[in-house]
Order: sequence, then structure tokens, then C-alpha cells
Amino acid sequence: MTGMHSEPELMLRSIGSGDGDLLFSWLNRLDSLSGKLNTAGPVPRDEHDHWFAERLADPGTYIWIGELHGVPMGQIRLQRDASGAWLVDIFLLPEARGRGLARTMLTQALERLLHHYPSARVVAIVRSDNGASHRLFKHMGFHLDAKAPDHSRYVYNRG
Repeated sequence: MTGMHSEPELMLRSIGSGDGDLLFSWLNRLDSLSGKLNTAGPVPRDEHDHWFAERLADPGTYIWIGELHGVPMGQIRLQRDASGAWLVDIFLLPEARGRGLARTMLTQALERLLHHYPSARVVAIVRSDNGASHRLFKHMGFHLDAKAPDHSRYVYNRG
């Protein structure tokens, strides 16, 4: 068969109990830690394991792994906070960046969330020096809600 071949669409899969090691390895990468606002350094394994068990049991947390050809490229998490807003967290491996995969992951995650929670308020907190994330959220219909010296807050605009 001849024809044009295109890269298959990135697929999101829900995390399972076996994904703790993968998320732990991504969490403590320098490029991941440098993007965090509230994490000063590497997270100890026992703290991560406790956090991971809580996330798996929490109906207010959705975590998906984005895969190409069955290979994990990154994760996206939507987690409801005390105010009822859903906070977005995205991580992509360096080799997955600049290919539109974050946009695809965010699109799929929002579709899934809004299917169950149509009036959900979705919020992204972005470090001031993370230009790619600022561009992503603006492109995806988030609007700038607040700005601080070290970060900006974007809120999803469903209109």
C-alpha cells in the first residue's frame, strides 16, 4: 500500500497503580523541577508514593499519560482544589516538545473533564519565565486572570 504516512495522534491513557515509577522519574528531572513554583528540589520517594496513592484515590484528580506509538511522552493532570477549580499540570519530555503535543493533550483532557463537569472552572498557574506555556494557554482559550512577579494565572474561557 502506498500513500502518505503521518504521525499517529497522541493518545491519552489514564494512569494506573503501575505508573508511580514513571511519574516519579519525570517529577525529579531538572527540566520538570525548574518549572515548579512550590517545589524547591528533588522530591523524596516516600513523599511521592504518598502523593501518588492519594491522587489515585481522589475522585477530584485525573492524570493521563500522553503516548505516541505506545511510548510515554508526558503527563497531564487536572486536580480540583479547595475552591472547586480544576488546576492544570502538564509535563512533556524534551523530545516531545515543540510538536503540538501539549496542545493535543490539553484538548483531550479538557474534552474529558467538560464532558463530566460542563461548568468546570479550569485554571493554569504558569511561571513567568515559561513562554511556551503562556503561549499554549492563550492559544487554547485561557485568559489571563492575575499576574504576580513569578507567575501568571490563566482561566479557561469556554466561549
